[in-house]
Amino acid sequence: MSKKTWISLILLCTVVLILTACGTQKDAPTEEEGDAIGDTLVVGMSCDNPPFGWIQEESGEDTVEIDGEDGFAGGYDVAIAKAIAEELDVDITVEVYDRSDLIKAVEDGDIDLLIAGVNPRDNRTERIDFSDAYYENEYVVIVLKNGAYANEVSIEGFQDARLTAQNGSYIYDELLPQIKNAEIMPAMTFHKDMRVALNNNVIDGYVTTLPEGMSATRLHPEYAMIIFADGQGFETDEEFSSFAVGMAKDRIELMDVVNAAIASISPEERKVLMDRAVYAEPENLEEDKEEK
Repeated sequence: MSKKTWISLILLCTVVLILTACGTQKDAPTEEEGDAIGDTLVVGMSCDNPPFGWIQEESGEDTVEIDGEDGFAGGYDVAIAKAIAEELDVDITVEVYDRSDLIKAVEDGDIDLLIAGVNPRDNRTERIDFSDAYYENEYVVIVLKNGAYANEVSIEGFQDARLTAQNGSYIYDELLPQIKNAEIMPAMTFHKDMRVALNNNVIDGYVTTLPEGMSATRLHPEYAMIIFADGQGFETDEEFSSFAVGMAKDRIELMDVVNAAIASISPEERKVLMDRAVYAEPENLEEDKEEK
């Protein structure tokens, strides 16, 4: 074989290899493709914190069917999710996760949005992005109407009181210690357990959010909700006292739509949505939880 022929064969093989590689190589998705919004918005929730979220057996006007499970999600978080879906003009699917698994579900791309009464804390914003706040928290104390602390107006009045809050929460870790000389009791996972403890004189009260307090006092007429005037309550950090929608990093288009949807809901409308959620919470929800 001549030298010229040999060189031609080498060049031919090289061209074939290049063409083969080009034909099989998959182009990396563009930034726009990675941020694309489909026809269905997948929302992850915990549904364990009425009136923000709960699970009920029957469908209702303000509920959404839970994907792959029996039951329907209801609550304020569902109302926010539906408002975002309406802004996007897409359908909505709700998937329920343990609260501790929600951020990973966002990171893994299993859900588009996390809407579960989650604070945009620094350790979370390192992993996912958060929208503007869709709810600003106010903190209250739930006590018995005929109890020793029913007429208190400031946190200073709760010295020596036996108080608790949710396990691992900002309330338990940061707010309860602000009450000097209070007896901080062991934290509890569910608000229903705090209510049982209150009814049985195990605690004098528990600290919670205003919406949960509204729910508690509606379901339990024997309770009183202590709301503090400015300067008489807890010192709070905005990072911990607001709830925001979580999504994967750099989903710019989705973030813009979510923030637009949140901005379109006025403070008055948000109050109406919360009041509606409080009164929509099934009265037998606590009994259903205790039976499971």
